[in-house]
Amino acid sequence: MRWRSLGLVHVILWAAAQAAPAGTMRANAAIEYDDNPTGAVGSRRPGWVSRLSVYGHGLLVDRPRVAMELHHHCGIKRVWRRDAPGGQLGDLTVNQLEVEGMWQPANRYLLDWQGAVKLRNGYRLAGDGNYLRGAWGLGVRAHGPRGLSVRMDGRQLAEDARDTVLVDFGQREVGGQIEWQRDGRLGAAAGVRWCRLRYDRTAWRARPEGGVVSRGKDQIDESVEWLAEVRRSGIVLAHVGYAFVTNGSNSLGYAYRAHRGRLVLACPVRWGIDAHALLAAQVRRYADDLGNASAQSARGHEQYEHALVSLRLDRPLSARHNVSCEYRWSRTGSMDSAEFCRKKTLSVAIDMVL
Repeated sequence: MRWRSLGLVHVILWAAAQAAPAGTMRANAAIEYDDNPTGAVGSRRPGWVSRLSVYGHGLLVDRPRVAMELHHHCGIKRVWRRDAPGGQLGDLTVNQLEVEGMWQPANRYLLDWQGAVKLRNGYRLAGDGNYLRGAWGLGVRAHGPRGLSVRMDGRQLAEDARDTVLVDFGQREVGGQIEWQRDGRLGAAAGVRWCRLRYDRTAWRARPEGGVVSRGKDQIDESVEWLAEVRRSGIVLAHVGYAFVTNGSNSLGYAYRAHRGRLVLACPVRWGIDAHALLAAQVRRYADDLGNASAQSARGHEQYEHALVSLRLDRPLSARHNVSCEYRWSRTGSMDSAEFCRKKTLSVAIDMVL
């Protein structure tokens, strides 16, 4: 019954998006070669992936101090592999609807809100969990002198898993940030964010004599993230960000500290081509010493790293068409063993204004 109700809500919201005032519609078609389409650990089997995405947005309200916008995204992904039954490995569909709004009660104050519903459904795609997600958020910004501003925001998210790959969870987060902007070319920000996640799975604790035992309650994680970033625009656009995260958990093996870094670069090259580069990395160090707690629920939680490198070239073909080529490399998994997932993809895409 719960799924029928959520599905009905999603259909109503989707219908509202179709009835929205005319806005912008875009479509993106891509073909890519992926050396690990299933996200397997260890041995990898390459395959071809085709994608088709349609984006649309329109203004519901457009007034000097009040605005509201509707965004809709529908995407289809198909993975092809010769050794798969029928020549294909599976399909993935994503349907997402977002509503964003803002209200400016005074010149120095701005109130904004967001709401989103996302449905993700995969068929015979290992590592691609199916879920229905709903989220909403509220934020307020106050502008001060000399380009300074302060922002406070809160967000709540819930996710219902539709298979055994994922678990249901609820998330609440509150954050604050101080921003500085000079002449629209140089900006910086620093802030802190608190997040609480409650998972629909059992929390575990270590026994003095060895092994693990259930706590008889759901797992709850609480994290604090300290972040800082610098933005620079001009001929070369650069965005550098760093975050330090401490995560505590009532379940054995999930408490950790993490360092996250991110670098984004964009600049024109030649012949109307723009180049984009993304480098992201994360290193976690888990706090719990698992020792002889060898239960399946506590395995695999060693310190691990995540790294991503993306290089993309874009060039407009006409006023309505754009072509891009992207290379991506990623590695996620343990730093101390061979338990990690590595992927390399090369894709070509055409973006169209409908």
